[in-house]
Amino acid sequence: MALRADDLIDRRRLRRKLTFWRVAAFGIVALGVIALSAWFYGDDFGGSTVDHIAKVR
Repeated sequence: MALRADDLIDRRRLRRKLTFWRVAAFGIVALGVIALSAWFYGDDFGGSTVDHIAKVR
């Protein structure tokens, strides 16, 4: 059974939408992992934002 031109166009549109949602889901998961690690490690995550005390001789 040969596909009509409309069917091919619809498949291409669906594939494009699916690619968008895959990329969006990957971005959301990546942001979630970053947020979770920042919450889990707390102040150790920033590193340079921790106050330091220097000794003056």
